[in-house]
Amino acid sequence: MSYNHPPSALYSNTTIPALAPPLIEEQTLGVWLVHFAGGTLWDRVGQILYILNRRVLTLSFFTRKVGNPPGIITFTIRRVSDDSILASKLYGNANDVPAIPGWITVTFDTPIDLNERVRILMEWTGPPGDASNYLEFWGTLTDVKPNEFVTRWYDLHGYYTNTPAWDAKYRYTYYPLA
Repeated sequence: MSYNHPPSALYSNTTIPALAPPLIEEQTLGVWLVHFAGGTLWDRVGQILYILNRRVLTLSFFTRKVGNPPGIITFTIRRVSDDSILASKLYGNANDVPAIPGWITVTFDTPIDLNERVRILMEWTGPPGDASNYLEFWGTLTDVKPNEFVTRWYDLHGYYTNTPAWDAKYRYTYYPLA
C-alpha cells in the first residue's frame, strides 16, 4: 500500500539564511598585572563596563598559568549595583589553563541579554594557589577604554578594589538587541 502526501512547506527548497557571525567587543592591549589564585591572592579579577542592548554569547580573558594552580575557574557576569550573578559558566581547573599566554573562553549555556553596568570576572574557588602556582591576570597600566576599569575582589577583605587607571584584557561576543 502506498500513500500520496501533498507537498509540504516543511520540505520546500527555500534556503534558511544563516545567522550572521556574532560581533566582538574587546580590549586586547596588555601585560601581566596581578597574581590570581584565591586565598591570600585575588579571588575575582575582571573589568567593570557598560554592556548596553547586547545578547552576550561568550566571554574570554587573556591569561596563563604559572606552576600548578589548584583552583577552579568560573567566568561570571555580575550586576555592579548589587553584585548579583547574571550569568556564570564553569571554565574548569586552573591547572588546565595553558602555560603559554593566550585567550581562554567560555560559551554561556544561555546567552544573556544585558543593558546595564556589569562586572565581567574570572572567579577562583577551591584550594588557593600561592606565589609559585597561580594564573596571571593581564591588562593595561593605562586607561584605554573610557568608563571601564579593572576590578578585583579579595575574600579576606570582602569588597572590590577598583583601579580606574587600568583596563583588563578581555573579549566577548554578542548580537545587538533590537
